[in-house]
Amino acid sequence: MIDRNKIRQGLEVFTEDNQPLGTIERLQGDEFYVKGRRYPLNALTRLEQNRLFIGGDNYKNYAQSGTENAKIEIVEERLNVEKRGTQVGEVKINKTVTSEQQQIPVELRHEEVNVQERRVAERPLQEGETAFKEGVIRMPLYGEEAVVSKEAIVTGEVEVNKQQRVERQQVVDNVRKEHVEVDRSGARGESATQKYDVNPNGTSYRQDSYSNGETVLREGLEVLSSDGERIGKVKDFGDGKFILSRGMFKGDLEVDQRSIINANDDKVVVNFTKDYLDNLADV
Repeated sequence: MIDRNKIRQGLEVFTEDNQPLGTIERLQGDEFYVKGRRYPLNALTRLEQNRLFIGGDNYKNYAQSGTENAKIEIVEERLNVEKRGTQVGEVKINKTVTSEQQQIPVELRHEEVNVQERRVAERPLQEGETAFKEGVIRMPLYGEEAVVSKEAIVTGEVEVNKQQRVERQQVVDNVRKEHVEVDRSGARGESATQKYDVNPNGTSYRQDSYSNGETVLREGLEVLSSDGERIGKVKDFGDGKFILSRGMFKGDLEVDQRSIINANDDKVVVNFTKDYLDNLADV
């Protein structure tokens, strides 16, 4: 028997005929895991230079028992839509300057000269009157002229408002979804392909059944999982389903009768594990 304290993660494991089995991934209780498969610690025979060897009756009995459980993750894609602000357009307002000719009527006054020459009655030249003297007589004339000035005045305005509007759009894209097909035609007493499809809330449904003879149910039958664990009792049945009673604190579950792989007067065996049922109940 190898000292338990010497067995650790990372050690390489070989069979007795020196064939590499893999590296210890983790230790759990009295078992260890290599490449996702568990083995009993008592199947290890010796430790040589950080190399573990496995064999003996414990290893043979375990390898032949076929009690290994496999878990396959089923993945599907979901669309997640987020919103972010972005510029979707713009409004341009151009202001230009033009010129036009305007006419404004105005009345302007001005002085004019009216010269009249007329004859008068002859009389002698009076004292102080100028005679026989040349010169120019100037008489200014006055009038009004138009003075033009410009004034800028406000005659109107343009008001621009932005408003938020909500419109509904449909976001369309392709998503991928995994499906698992399990061929049980080679299993003893069964002949068919079981197909599982995972819906958005994580529930698994059998779509095809198998032939395993007539199944007779009755209340109180003990229900076992595919790995031999007791998971409850038949509480009620009908319409191709039965109610699995899991106890006072776990509640009841509805199970498709096509999940039954074996049934007799003492027990009913279904095609899913206890761990799968616990995870499903937690969803």
